[in-house]
Amino acid sequence: MKYTQVIFKEIMKYKTKEIIVANQLYKEKFKYISEPTYYKVLSRLEFSGALVRISKGIYCKPEEGKFQKVIANEKNIIEYYIGKNGNKGVFSGYRLFSKYEMTTQVSKNIELLSTISTNEKTTIKNISIKKINLKLNQRTIKMVEFLEILQNYMKIEELNYNKFCEYIKISVNNYNEETVKEILKSVKYKKSTIASLVNVLNFYKIETKLNESLNGTSKYKSIEMEKIHAAAS
Repeated sequence: MKYTQVIFKEIMKYKTKEIIVANQLYKEKFKYISEPTYYKVLSRLEFSGALVRISKGIYCKPEEGKFQKVIANEKNIIEYYIGKNGNKGVFSGYRLFSKYEMTTQVSKNIELLSTISTNEKTTIKNISIKKINLKLNQRTIKMVEFLEILQNYMKIEELNYNKFCEYIKISVNNYNEETVKEILKSVKYKKSTIASLVNVLNFYKIETKLNESLNGTSKYKSIEMEKIHAAAS
């Protein structure tokens, strides 16, 4: 069987609008074929209309619509990288801020952290995906969200300080230092983010040893909970 037929047969196993990551498919199924040959076949399939390229190295099988072919949309892309049950990735940016009602502002750009991304950074249309090497569960997801918000809260336009304070208090009550330490081994967060987390924990009188990873003589641009609470009053 020719390579084109073999690859086409594998492509046909995918549902329409399902994300197909070319380099991942190659590593899993076609390493016995030379890469140039493999990508030439994908180009032929794209030319024939069997595949549609939606970003560099990212394809999908189009769905036949009434007037034109329908390709993977925002929902399909997010579902692929986050997982149907939300156990493969985490929202960052404004999708995350809105989830906890910290702002009414929205952004056309969507930011995700994903465990199944094959590249360190991937951009598909208006969606930015950053690879993270973590085993996600509900506790890990909550702590990643906590770190993401602490790292980016100063960027939030029209921040609702009351909702922000509510979120911080809930996150502190669910805080797990061992989980955070595991996250910090895999995901690079700024020292100022860790300093913010330490400040928050100290404010709520939660014991932490994270300050041991900080330089005691450095001044970090970090959250000041007293000011946050004053703004919420």
